[in-house]
Amino acid sequence: MSKFIVVILLFTIPCFAGYYDIYGYTNDGLISSWEYTFSVEVDSSSKLVVNGGGADSITMKDSSHLEILSTSLPLNSTSKGVWSIDLSDNSSLTFSGGATNEIVIGRNATALLTGGQINNIRSLQTVTGGPHIVIDCQQGWSLAYQNNIPKILYGTWHDGKAFAINFINDSDFPPVFDNIKIIPEPASMLLLGLGGVLINKRRRHN
Repeated sequence: MSKFIVVILLFTIPCFAGYYDIYGYTNDGLISSWEYTFSVEVDSSSKLVVNGGGADSITMKDSSHLEILSTSLPLNSTSKGVWSIDLSDNSSLTFSGGATNEIVIGRNATALLTGGQINNIRSLQTVTGGPHIVIDCQQGWSLAYQNNIPKILYGTWHDGKAFAINFINDSDFPPVFDNIKIIPEPASMLLLGLGGVLINKRRRHN
């Protein structure tokens, strides 16, 4: 078998599996410890798990799912986690650990963020039908504003680690924070909801 045919097979086999990865690390749907790749594209309904490894960029298309459990650390110019994550179509992301410099979310993609280091979020979505990004963290989070628009979200994950997520707002789309739901709900919102329930009960008794 010629070297040319071998190279062709290395590039085409991952495509049939729903992955395109110039280094072939994702043939098994996993980027594990000590594995690092340049660019990965995942399509169809395939699932990619990152647990200990890293990548320059991961692009999710169609109905694919990306799960980030942990990545190579620290996130800097010489040793990166997953530097950028691009979510498109109906793809989804669960991010519970590790590090990324930026999450870009568009079309009908969704993301659940529960831990790790996330430097930036860019939202290229409308908010019709509700937010596409869910952040599950402890109560007591706060916002920093720029030109009266939320710019940075500060908070603490349930594992006790603090985070600061910068919002990269795009003038063609609603502000990033409009596309985010934070759970659990703030205590003030819970009290407001409880107050409404009590008022309704009193009306029924009267």
